[in-house]
This record gives sequence, C-alpha cells and structure tokens, in this order.
Amino acid sequence: MENGRQGENVMSRMRHILIIMAFSMGVFLPSITGGFLWDDEFLIVHNPHIKSLKNIPSAFKSEFFQDSFETEQITFYRPAVTIFNTMQYAIFGLRPFWWRLTNLLLHAVNAAFVYLLLTRVLRLRENAVFFVVLLYAVHPALSESVCFVSGRTDLLAMLCILLSLLFYFQDRGKNPVRRFLSIAFFTIGLFTKEIVLVLPVAIAAMDYITSEQSTPREWVRERSHNLLYSLLPFFIIGTIYLIVRFFFVKGITVPSYPSGNAITTWLTMPCVFTAYILSVIFPISLSCDNTNAFSIITSPFDPWFLICFGITAVIIAIMVWQFFKKSRYFIGLFWFLLFLAPVMNIFPLGIWMADRFMYIPLVGIAIIFAVVDIEKILWKKLGFAFWGFFLLYFIILSLYWSRVWRDDLTLWSNAVYQRPANPQARVIYAQALFSRGKITEAEKELAKADTSKSLSLAIAKEQTLVKLYVAQKQFDNATAALRRAEALLPNSAVNAMLEGRLHQSQGRMDDAERDFRKSLDINPALLGSAVGLMEVLSGRKDSSEELLHAAERAIAINPDFAPSYVYKGMALRKIGKDDEAMDAFKNAIRLSPEAPEAYLFLADMYETRAAKDPDSLKNAITTYQKLLTRHPDNIDAMNNLAIIYAQKGEKERARELWNRLLAIRPDDPEAKANLQRMNGGSK
Repeated sequence: MENGRQGENVMSRMRHILIIMAFSMGVFLPSITGGFLWDDEFLIVHNPHIKSLKNIPSAFKSEFFQDSFETEQITFYRPAVTIFNTMQYAIFGLRPFWWRLTNLLLHAVNAAFVYLLLTRVLRLRENAVFFVVLLYAVHPALSESVCFVSGRTDLLAMLCILLSLLFYFQDRGKNPVRRFLSIAFFTIGLFTKEIVLVLPVAIAAMDYITSEQSTPREWVRERSHNLLYSLLPFFIIGTIYLIVRFFFVKGITVPSYPSGNAITTWLTMPCVFTAYILSVIFPISLSCDNTNAFSIITSPFDPWFLICFGITAVIIAIMVWQFFKKSRYFIGLFWFLLFLAPVMNIFPLGIWMADRFMYIPLVGIAIIFAVVDIEKILWKKLGFAFWGFFLLYFIILSLYWSRVWRDDLTLWSNAVYQRPANPQARVIYAQALFSRGKITEAEKELAKADTSKSLSLAIAKEQTLVKLYVAQKQFDNATAALRRAEALLPNSAVNAMLEGRLHQSQGRMDDAERDFRKSLDINPALLGSAVGLMEVLSGRKDSSEELLHAAERAIAINPDFAPSYVYKGMALRKIGKDDEAMDAFKNAIRLSPEAPEAYLFLADMYETRAAKDPDSLKNAITTYQKLLTRHPDNIDAMNNLAIIYAQKGEKERARELWNRLLAIRPDDPEAKANLQRMNGGSK
C-alpha cells in the first residue's frame, strides 16, 4: 500500500515537471525562428575565439567580449559561457535555430529544478509549488534571458546555482561525492556569471530555515561550526576567483556608475528596486535597454525617493521580521534581495537595470507564493480565477515578447517605443533601419538621439551618419561626420575603415586600400576592413597573391563569412589552383546558399572544364539550376544555362530561358542576340 502511494507521488511529480517544462518552452517558442541579435554579433557571429575548440584554454585568460569595442564598455569574466558557445558552435555552426532551441531547453530544465528545490529542499506542498512554478516559468520578465541567445548567461548561472543547492541539501554537505558536485557546480557557476558568488550566503539562509533549531541563537550555537566547515571550500574558491578575475585577466575594468557618481546612483537605487517590484506584477514595459529610464535623484528629500525608499525599507523590515520568526517567507524575500543586490549598482555596474537580471531573483517571489500554500486558495472560485487570470496574462505577454526578440528591427523599435529618451536605443535602431535600406527613417532616428552625455554613443552616431551619407553619395556630409568621429576618437580602426569606404565610393581605390590597411594595423580582427581590402584588390589585375592573403586573413577573423571564400576562390583561380578555387566556392555556397556569386563562379569553372571532362557540363547545369531554384529571376544564370542548352541542341529549353529573361529585362542585348542567333540557325 505504501509503495503504491509512493508510486502515485512520483507520477504526480513527473506530471507536474512535464507540464511546467512544456509551458516553459511553449510561451517562448515564437522566438525560435529568429536570428542572432545585438551582443550575439560580438559574442558569437563575429567572435573568432569560439570558432575552434583549440581556443578553449584562452577563454580563462580573456575578458568576455575580447576587445570588441573601441571605447570603454562594461567588462565581464565568463569563460564557462565562452566554452559553452564554443562547443555549441562545433556542433551546430551558426544556425540560430539550434542556439535558440538550446536556450528554451535550458529554461525548461531550470524550471523543473526550481520545482525540485521548492519541494525537496524547502519541503513545500507539491501542488502549491506546481501552480507557482508554472507562473514563474511563463513570466514575461524572463523573455530576455530565454529569447536572446546571449541571455543564456543567466540560464547557465541559474542551472549551476540550482544543481549546487540540490546536491548540497541532499545531506547538507556530509556525503563527499555530493559535496564535491555541489562545489563543482558552484565553481562552474562562478565562471558563468559573477552573481553566483553570493550562493554560499543563500546556502546558509536555507540551512537556517530548514534546520531543526527553533531560534537563530540555537542555530548559530549548534550549526555554525559544521556549516562553516561545509562552506569553507566555497569561500576559498570564491576568493581565488576574485583574485584571478581582477588581477590576472586581461581587459577587466571597473565601469562607472550610471548617473556619473556613487551618491546620485545610490539615491536613485530605491527607484530602480521599485521598478523591479512593479515588473514582477505588471511586466508590460519591458525593454532590452533601459538607458535614461530613470530620473536621477539628487536629494534624499525628493518625494519619489522617499516613496521608493519607504517601499524598500518595508520589504527589508518584513524580511528581518520573518527571519526571527524562522518563516519560509524569509527565504523567499531573502533570495529575491540577495540575487538582485549585485546588479543594483552598490558597486558600479554601468547600467541601471535589465530585464535579464530578474531571471534568478524571481525564484524568491515563487517561494513566497508557494509558502502561502496557493493550492488551498485556488480551491476557492475567486482564488482560482485570480491565478488563472495571471497565468493567461503572463502567457499572452510572453508570447508577445518572444516575438519582439526575433529580429533586431522589432527589438529596437520596441526599445525606442518603451524609452523614447534612450539615445542608445535610437542609434542602434537607426543602424537596424540602415541595414534594411531604410535610410530616411534611420536618419530621422539619429536626429532624435541626444548623445551629448555619452562619448561612445556620440561616436556611434557619427559613424552611422558616415554610412548613411556614403550610401546617398553625399560625400561632403560623410566627410564632415567622419571628421567629427575622428575628433571624438582619434586613431580608431572603425573610423579608418569608414574613410576607406568613403574613398572607395568616390573611386579613389589607392586611398581606400591605404585606409583599410591602416584600420587592420590598428585592429587586425576588424572584418569590415578585411572585406573592404578584398573588394579593392579583386578589381586589380595583378593582385592575386595579395587577394588570396587578404581572403585568408578574413577567413581567420570569421570562418563563417561566405564572401571571403568567394574572393579566395577568385584569387586561387587566377593563379591556376582550380581545384582549391572550386572548393572555396563550394564553401561559400555552404555558408550562404542564398548568395548567387559563388554559384556563378563555380558553374563557370565547370563549363571551362567541360572540354576535357564531359561530366563537368552536367555539374554546371546542376549548379545553375540550384541558383535558379533560389533566385528564379537571376539573369546571368538564365543566360548561361540557355547557352549550354543551345549548344547541346535543346533549343526549346534555351528559348524558354531567354524568353523568361526578356520578360524581366526586355532590352537585354545579349539575350536578344542569342535568341535571334538560335532562331536563325533553326531555319
């Protein structure tokens, strides 16, 4: 009978976990069709350090962004995330579907472990935990962590925190194997995100709440020695981590306070905390960027400061009261405050707040509602309706936000809508508009961006203006914007690259080459300059060796950039290495199946070989057909394939292709002449 009851309990837990995991993934599923966004470009797409497993050891020696920016930015030390990305790249390459699916799976697993933490460690009622964790799993504030590929930092940190806690509290650190695993996941977590440093404090708080002692004094007297012994390895490892991070890792710098100084930032901090509290209940104003989201408080007598400080003080007072009552409400409040404190600019962080910072603290809110024993409330009609409303409310919002995170245009248009005074959002939104050819709209956004308070944004604005003006052939305006950018940031690799683009657009190829080479001397990893150099060299007759060298350099910077292989193939073909050239064109097609150039070069090479190898003609036909399948209106492919058919005597096929071509371009002289020649020959 007892075994049967245990079996039912196991099945009930499994049902709960499966439902939670299904909802966790389902609400964020629309994001799975999106691509790489924002920081993904620096950390994944154009990051050569994750493109080879040989680079894994170097992850422990470098700052997270690895010198991706020319101006001072927030720096992090997260080698475990870099290694995770390196392994994922080795398996999936740059197919964003699999990267986004991985985030969904990590979130689902985390939600399941939250359920286990609340039921097995805090020993809260399973049904109550199920209802609460379901709300947590679909909360819209988690969308940035789940739907943004680089948001996986929070997902991986949470996974390490939960596993460390679960292994530790299986026997409170007594079993050496479980204790080792708990310490191991804590260590991995430290190298995932800095916030994991506070985990030993969470362990101590949970030990107190779940211990048999009835008062804090008894707990200190009877448990403190054993607890300190169990936590000593955590503190030692945490100390070693801090020494390594700040004294031995290249590129780690301390950012500035977001208001410019500590006092006004700390005065504004209660308002930021209140905003986090509101986003728990009303997650309708989420944004990927909260620059200028807060009015800076300069006086402790400011009415808004007094209100927010009062809210903060009341919450802390309630937490202290619950501590002395030895209530599980304490652990919920303490968890929320503990994991939020490191991102509240007590020490400078550089940004006010971020939605992704809520991913771990929200577990504390789940604990609070599970302690309420929400199951009993739900049996009452009003309580069930209340829970059902919030579940539906969160699901709808999460479905919406997961669509926002699918592409950069949607993401940054929302950021501008939510924070109209945010200059960074407007600059990046303008860049997204420009990338889609919406030049006028981009220029309007830049005009609205007040970048006077930020050097990095002022530089980005001027550099974006250079691109806009060059695209519109407004070379005088482009030059003026470039000079402003150079005044703000002398000796800039990006500025040198932009000057190369300007000269290239004016037909001054020698000057352009000089600028691109200068840019690469400053920053050898700047792909844009390597591409510009390849474009210049490809237009010269006697530069095959230089072009090959430039292409190989570009491939070393980013082995997934298809045009580099096209230029490599062109260079190899000119110096007579046909087999290697064909391999290069095939690589370009593999990396970018939609780009037509590699198909045309490869098919032409097959045609050249056809005199000696008849099968090559079949390969040429197949290559042209593949291109026309993807681009039915590609005129070059139509004309070349029609010529092949005409030479083979398949005149109807040739005629059909030339007629299709003339329907697209009625005045095409080559198609007209070929069709007339073939028709004349048929008479």
